[in-house]
Amino acid sequence: MSSVYAGWDISIETISSKIIMTEQNDLTFEQALNELQTIVARLESGDGSLEENLALYERGMSLVRYCNDMLDAAHLRVRELLPDGSEVDFQGPLDTRA
Repeated sequence: MSSVYAGWDISIETISSKIIMTEQNDLTFEQALNELQTIVARLESGDGSLEENLALYERGMSLVRYCNDMLDAAHLRVRELLPDGSEVDFQGPLDTRA
């Protein structure tokens, strides 16, 4: 098991499974979210060394930024459907995060 967070291509043992860290850009939103949920569960368990938990935390924060960027891009692609059936670019607020 490697807990060095030098790059994305590392493996970290968990209690019931293994997280395979890959380049973020290779992940779908759902894969990134699933990995993030696994990391949160692992950190909440309190198991692992300080070094491993820091690596998990850093990966988790990177995944949060990646997921938020993907959501922002999806919001930009949203179109508003008008009552007459035509579509226009959505004019509502795009960033509701504080």
